[in-house]
Amino acid sequence: HINLAQQAIIDGHLTKARQLLGKWAPDQSPNGDMRGFEWWYLVEKCAEDEHISLPPFDTPVDSLSFTPDGNLLAVGTRDQVSLWSRKEKRVQSTFPYDGRSVSFSGDGEQLLITGRQGIVVIDLASEALIWELEGNRQRAALASNIPLLATSDGNGTYLWNTDTWEREESFPLAADSLLFSPKTNILAAQNRDGITLLKLGKESLPIELEESSRSSPFRQVFRFSP
Repeated sequence: HINLAQQAIIDGHLTKARQLLGKWAPDQSPNGDMRGFEWWYLVEKCAEDEHISLPPFDTPVDSLSFTPDGNLLAVGTRDQVSLWSRKEKRVQSTFPYDGRSVSFSGDGEQLLITGRQGIVVIDLASEALIWELEGNRQRAALASNIPLLATSDGNGTYLWNTDTWEREESFPLAADSLLFSPKTNILAAQNRDGITLLKLGKESLPIELEESSRSSPFRQVFRFSP
C-alpha cells in the first residue's frame, strides 16, 4: 500500500493515496501499528494540497469572491448569497439576494452584492443591510483602499462615499462593468463601445482604449496589474 500511495501522490490522486494510507492506521491493521517514517512522510504530502468540497447549491453559481484574508468565500446564486467559512468548513451566513456579482471591500468588512434587486451592501460584523440602490441594470465596484463605491445604470456612472453614502461625482457614461485600479485613482468602465479610463478627482478627459470594443458587454474581461 505504501508504494501504491506514493504513486497515487505522484499522479495527483490524493484522495486515493489517503485511502491507501488509511489501511495502515492501527484500528485498520490486523498487525497493530506498523507505521514508519514513510507513512508519516506521505501523509504530510497528502495534506499539502487538501481539497474541500462545498455542498451543492439548488441553483447554478453565478459569482465567487474571497475576502482579502481568504477566510470567507462569497458564493452568489440566483436565489441567495452564501458565506462559506474556510476555518469552520461550513456556510456561515446566507443573504436572500440575487448574487449575479459579489465582492468584498478592501478591509473585508463589507460585502457588495449586485443582482436583480439592484445593489446592496452588507456589513459583515452585524450582517445588516447598510445601503441599497434599486434597479435591475445596476453595476458596481468597491475601491480597495479608500471608502468609495462606483455604480452605473443606463444614464451614467456615479461615485459614492461609503462613509457618508453621499454621491460625490458623476460621469455621463453608462457602463456594463466597472473596476478600480489598485491605487484607486483610475476607474475603468466597459460598455458596448469599449473600455474607458476615468481619472478620479481630476478635471481631465476620459481615455478611450483603442481596439477594446470587442470586449463582452456582459462579462468583465479586463484587470489592472498590481
